[in-house]
Amino acid sequence: MTTTMRTVPLVGGPVELRGALDLETTAAGVMPRRLPAWTKEQYQDPSVYGVTVMPSGVRLVFRTDARPLE
Repeated sequence: MTTTMRTVPLVGGPVELRGALDLETTAAGVMPRRLPAWTKEQYQDPSVYGVTVMPSGVRLVFRTDARPLE
């Protein structure tokens, strides 16, 4: 049996990111954010940025008939 891998875009495609208030595009891909990007100016402590990009609670929602996912 031959397995064909297909790349699916996370933005503008059939995948929905739920729980993220903003998405930051980087050279490595898409980074979900727990706070909107415009709030970055309001951080008093630089370590708050690290917490805002931890994707706790962010979920991928999609339908597939595939058996393996990678």
